[in-house]
Amino acid sequence: MRVVADLGAKFTVEVIATRGDRLVLTRTRVSFDQQQGFFDDLLGLVETNLNGHIAAVILLDLEDIEAAIAELDARYVAGEAAAHAQPWSTITRASPHSPGRTSCGDAGTG
Repeated sequence: MRVVADLGAKFTVEVIATRGDRLVLTRTRVSFDQQQGFFDDLLGLVETNLNGHIAAVILLDLEDIEAAIAELDARYVAGEAAAHAQPWSTITRASPHSPGRTSCGDAGTG
């Protein structure tokens, strides 16, 4: 990303979700002022270690939001929430926003 920034890219970052103190999922827009109209939107999952240094960065297409949230949850359960893995798994399975699950509002009133 540093190389892209050195080429004059502008980054805009919006936090979508966090887990614990060390995981964040963002929507990032990369644009170039020099090239009119060029931009890219992506999802970024960033994990830091206990010292606050970046331990992992995963970049995904915007359409992969369910996979990004699943990865965020998996890393949380494997790390900070390991002592609470069972309750966390129950919560995420029951959540209407869990991948593969339909919320009550999607069922229709028909």
